[in-house]
Amino acid sequence: MFDLKRGSSKYTKKYCLDNKGKYPVYSANNSVPLGYRNDFDFDGCFATISVNGIAGKITLIDNKFSLNADRMILIPKQEKINIDYIAYILEPLLRQQVKGRRGENGRNEYTKIERKVILDTKIPVPFNHFGEIDLEIQKDIVEKNNKLKNIKTVLGEEVEKLLNFELKF
Repeated sequence: MFDLKRGSSKYTKKYCLDNKGKYPVYSANNSVPLGYRNDFDFDGCFATISVNGIAGKITLIDNKFSLNADRMILIPKQEKINIDYIAYILEPLLRQQVKGRRGENGRNEYTKIERKVILDTKIPVPFNHFGEIDLEIQKDIVEKNNKLKNIKTVLGEEVEKLLNFELKF
């Protein structure tokens, strides 16, 4: 379903400083780029996998960007793949297989995942009655998952308000 490609080890902080630009370079960090360079390797919306740090964590990146060797990219081989579905299904499967020091909620975690482990991980994909990959079911699953995430966020905020409530007389 995918080609798996590792980012380039030449993309370091120093490289980004020496080749300043507007295109982000992502590494093991799942929230902010390592730096910015004057060119890019990928253009589009892709699922990327951290292979060091908090390994197995999937970040969707949509734009022009590059990756260093601490991150891999899934390049779809076919069109009927919902990248949000793949991220939702694949990340927990990968996180179960990482090696190294695990931290609570990702804090002080340093784990790794090997390319072979990622390639060998089976992703359940829905098919229609014609035996074709069913994009609509993937979209439906993503939509339901997003609704659940929103409900959890709202409930978490309400619990926080209740915990911080002070009764004044």
